[in-house]
Amino acid sequence: MTDSTSPCPAGPARSGSRGAPAARPNLWADYDRALRHHWSGAALRHRRSGRPDRPAGSTFYLDGRFVTDIEGFYCALGEAINGLGGYFGWNLSALDDCLRGRWGALPPFRLIWHHAEVARRRLVPGYDRPASTRRTRGPAITLQDLLAILTEGRVDVDLR
Repeated sequence: MTDSTSPCPAGPARSGSRGAPAARPNLWADYDRALRHHWSGAALRHRRSGRPDRPAGSTFYLDGRFVTDIEGFYCALGEAINGLGGYFGWNLSALDDCLRGRWGALPPFRLIWHHAEVARRRLVPGYDRPASTRRTRGPAITLQDLLAILTEGRVDVDLR
């Protein structure tokens, strides 16, 4: 039996045993990087396929208060585009796929990124080794990297 009042790390896109949507925004915010990665994976598994994209020209609002790592970015972006427990990528390849449409938003679209200063401070150059993938160690994905990818994907990003 699952307690529907608390987040379920194995299936955070849905809480409770009946598959009800996540109860509130940023439910993933207190998770470490590994659980945030699992959150995005669960969001992918539970996404509502067959739902049409929001039309080109739509505006989405990203709550950036908890974008302290790349996994937090994917969680926040998923919620911005597809609502509570939403999915819009969980790695760079998946983000590229999502930016082609059929994942909730049809480019071009506008993304208003609130509290962007958090990502400016945390998504910086260096080396990054997420707890969930200890086999690899590579350059960190920076805010500038993400902005370049989003811009190439025809997303107008407004950092606030």
